[in-house]
Amino acid sequence: MNKKLLIGLSSIGMAAGFWACGSGSIEPMADDTDVFVEAMLSNLDFSTQINDAMSKCNEDIVCMNEMAKAAHGAVELSSESTLPESSADGQPIVSSSSESFFKFSSIGDVGRLSSSSDAGTVVSSSSEQVVITGMGRCYPLSETIESNGQAQWKVEWNSNYGIRDVAAATYSWAFGMDATPDNNTAASPKVSYSKPGPKSASVDVVIGGQKGHIDCDKTVNVNGAPITGCVCSTAATSVDFTATPDVVWTVAGCKSQGQTTFFYSWEGGAAGAEASFTKTFTAAQAGYAPKLKVSHADYSIQEFQCPAVKTTDGPEYTFKVSQDKLDIPAGTHSVTTRGDASVTQCYFSCNAEGNISVKLSTGESMTGSYYAGGPVSADACKGTFELTLSAAATCTIQWN
Repeated sequence: MNKKLLIGLSSIGMAAGFWACGSGSIEPMADDTDVFVEAMLSNLDFSTQINDAMSKCNEDIVCMNEMAKAAHGAVELSSESTLPESSADGQPIVSSSSESFFKFSSIGDVGRLSSSSDAGTVVSSSSEQVVITGMGRCYPLSETIESNGQAQWKVEWNSNYGIRDVAAATYSWAFGMDATPDNNTAASPKVSYSKPGPKSASVDVVIGGQKGHIDCDKTVNVNGAPITGCVCSTAATSVDFTATPDVVWTVAGCKSQGQTTFFYSWEGGAAGAEASFTKTFTAAQAGYAPKLKVSHADYSIQEFQCPAVKTTDGPEYTFKVSQDKLDIPAGTHSVTTRGDASVTQCYFSCNAEGNISVKLSTGESMTGSYYAGGPVSADACKGTFELTLSAAATCTIQWN
């Protein structure tokens, strides 16, 4: 019988022994009846027998796995190992270590005991295969691709696998019937799909001498009919949140062939029919733009850009009296005037060193060389408005 010996020793002597039989099963030693065991234990060249058994076990993935599971409290054995010294009563003397392990030269210390969450878990074993989970994760590099595009998949290994393990790893991917190709052996394969919708993947791997199976924890969505025309807008791009804490964005104009109903996902939330999004600000921010994804029943998902809004803690610039002058940089700013309800006429102007465009949220826009100005809505002189300048300028406002 081609036996492969698995030996476990405690600090007081022989505590456990196992035989790896020809079928691949592991059975406890019967040291009362097993003549082969008795012969092994009485052989003066016991170290050689151990090394021969270790070598044979190293050729059998099932044996290796069983040895790893039986390694608790085991003595460390390697090709350099010698038989432990004996005490006066003839029992072997071994050191008690909380992290003893069997060494396997071809795959590393697979028998090491560990409490790490990165360690793999054996989920099935037979004479043909040992499958381990918890080795890592796989996922697509993009969440969405167009119908004529390709999805690329990747494995992210747990930290207990080294650079050499990863470099020597092998892969067998499975992608589904509408994928081209439907299987692949590359480390990070690219796949195209003939039908729209969410697509999943899995991969069988061999790394560090261990066989494993990984179900990818994310899907990739293949778009159907494209979505176009969506416009996301907001009333003002600079807001004094102490006066206007709630900022609203809306989306309109979406189109897609054969589709009239659209769903909106704001800020990564669930898709719904609400075409507007409100955010309440409690602090100043240099610029905030909500994330928006639009989808429809043909599986398409498109992301559209919403304008950023700057929020300030109070107005950035205040005209305290009529004909007050302020130096204001280029950009969009929150401006306040101290005019009251009695204002009937309002004039606003800016001086710059070159051509300048001026836009007020009250509706006026002006352009000119060196100067832009004129009468504006009386509302601009009664409170807060948004001012956008194409270049730095000195501005003034007058009311009566």
